[in-house]
Amino acid sequence: MQIKLSKRLAAVAAMVPHGTVTADIGTDHGYLPAYLVMSGISPLAIATDINEGPLAAAGNLISLLAIQNKVQLRLGNGLNVLMPGEADTIIMAGMGASTMIKILEQSEEVLAGTKRIIFQPMRDTGRVRTWLAGHGWKIQDEDLVLEDEIFYEILAAEPGQSSLTPEETEVGPVLFKKKHPLLKAYLQEKINVLRNIEKSLQKSLKPEAENQKQKINEKINTLERVMVCL
Repeated sequence: MQIKLSKRLAAVAAMVPHGTVTADIGTDHGYLPAYLVMSGISPLAIATDINEGPLAAAGNLISLLAIQNKVQLRLGNGLNVLMPGEADTIIMAGMGASTMIKILEQSEEVLAGTKRIIFQPMRDTGRVRTWLAGHGWKIQDEDLVLEDEIFYEILAAEPGQSSLTPEETEVGPVLFKKKHPLLKAYLQEKINVLRNIEKSLQKSLKPEAENQKQKINEKINTLERVMVCL
């Protein structure tokens, strides 16, 4: 039986260095760790989830593929189920930025022994980039995929010092450097969403609405500056 990943997960898997032990945090049904060990990318994978149901589904898949000796299942929250230095590469895919940052901040000892973190946030990727730059991590690679009419950003970071301009925070330093073929369409979609939010705020009488409109305008201006360069 072969594991066929979605475009999103295939892009995540492509950023895993060959030969590294990988921990998939919030593994859901376990497709990604199964693919990594069966493809020979990872000699060992650790599949974790906070909920018993998804982890049981992952367990069924692992048993079906007879790879119990290569994929370990662990029930628990975030990185708390890992020992420092146990996993070279950590994957967090399909979560919001705030959840990812919370997990990272609760697990400093585990992070100290990690060589690479791969993220696929569902929203607010700029917040992840900002956190990384402020906590001794440098973005090494980024990708953008379109699947079922939804754009997904994927980024990989390793220990190192870095700083980001507002444009790099919003767009991604590597995506911009690559001039990724999907980037222009993605940024236009983001601008359209922000403009719709701005329109809805114009009807609001709340005092904070004006401040929110100003922040949105700043983001739109940042994205438009990048669009000119693509």
